[in-house]
Amino acid sequence: MKYVIRLIVSLTIILFSMNTFAQLKISAELRTRGEAINAYQYLPDTTTETKFFVTQRTRIIANYKKDFYETQISIQDVRFWGGEDNFTKAGVWSNTNGLDIYEAWAKFNLNENHFLKIGRQELRYDDERLLSWRNWNQYGITYDAFVYGFRKKDWKLDLGLSYNSWGTADKNNSYFDGATTKRMKTLNFLHLNKEFDKFSASFNLISAGYHKGNTTNVIYLTNTYGLYLKYKNNSFMIDGNAYMQSGKSYEGKDIKGAYLLTLNGETYLLDKKLSLKAGVDYFSGADGTNSDELYNTQHHNFNLMYGVRYLYYGNQNMFTLMDTHTKNAGLTDIHFGLNYKQSEKHIFDLTYHIFSTSEKVLKEIDPIQNERIYYNQSLGSEIDMVYTYKINKELVVKSGLSYYFTNSTIESFKGIKGDVGLPFWGWIMLSFKPTLFEK
Repeated sequence: MKYVIRLIVSLTIILFSMNTFAQLKISAELRTRGEAINAYQYLPDTTTETKFFVTQRTRIIANYKKDFYETQISIQDVRFWGGEDNFTKAGVWSNTNGLDIYEAWAKFNLNENHFLKIGRQELRYDDERLLSWRNWNQYGITYDAFVYGFRKKDWKLDLGLSYNSWGTADKNNSYFDGATTKRMKTLNFLHLNKEFDKFSASFNLISAGYHKGNTTNVIYLTNTYGLYLKYKNNSFMIDGNAYMQSGKSYEGKDIKGAYLLTLNGETYLLDKKLSLKAGVDYFSGADGTNSDELYNTQHHNFNLMYGVRYLYYGNQNMFTLMDTHTKNAGLTDIHFGLNYKQSEKHIFDLTYHIFSTSEKVLKEIDPIQNERIYYNQSLGSEIDMVYTYKINKELVVKSGLSYYFTNSTIESFKGIKGDVGLPFWGWIMLSFKPTLFEK
């Protein structure tokens, strides 16, 4: 804690002493969210009690630009209200491990077309299904990476490389054991984007590596490749993804027939105040009717890696792990809804999801008839309602309420043996992003 305070003071002194040709901006983010949870990633039974708690994200962001370079350092603290673990004789509660470096990167513009960006940084591309900052999570996600970028007219190219280690000897192999933690040992990608008048196309190639447990030099590589396409005009928007995966899964299985397909559309009405939206997302999975021995030793699920979940697959995050949470059968999400923008300050959003497994899941084998019995593929449905109140550009209040309509399949998958409880989740969040100093 003392080291961090000294670092902040030192940076402040250095930054304020910069000459007038530099650009300096110091900003902050205070994001406080209160939640009432009776179903979030799990389903309640009749004995489950609703949980109430408040979490808070606090960030200080310093961005400095001069000549051909730019650097940004962001320090954050994330905590539960009342979650302190240290009590002093003076009667002061504190936390011993709350502070973290969220961002620390330097960007060097080699010329008007080429740049290098090195350090801990956000990676956000296209609709963020594969590479995302996962901003709903109070911690967010940043990546330790080297990124080379090229920009020319309507072309964008980013090439990213990373390699993660626990320490100099990297003895704690379990930290990057793919089968246990699903944490990547290495993340490397190529993103190529071309902008047209109303159309955008991106090609993505990602190679993610996972450690084999109890080894120091065996890395399983999962390769993802495909396209993101988007068209938008004054009347409607449509976009879609088509991705395939090959190589080895995080647990070392051969990946065969793993893919992701999405198609989403939105039409704008009432002078863009009202929009109607609909779409479908399809994740491949293992076919439970296939009894072939080789087939069942392979990995058929599409791995979303660090891509966003909350934004697309229901606010209650029932399907954050597409293989585990669907019994390896993949996920199909048909969704539709509306967004009403009463004014610049008041926005209402309503989305309804219909979930099912993409493939059948074996439930049991009838011992008398020797008949294979499968689960119903329906996984129930969810309704999400969100209200946004933009007080000004710095201060925003959002609230939401979600309800999950269960059935026997999802209840079994989530481990509910008796009657299901009331599967709802409500929240309210204040986000304050002031600019503290700008020069």
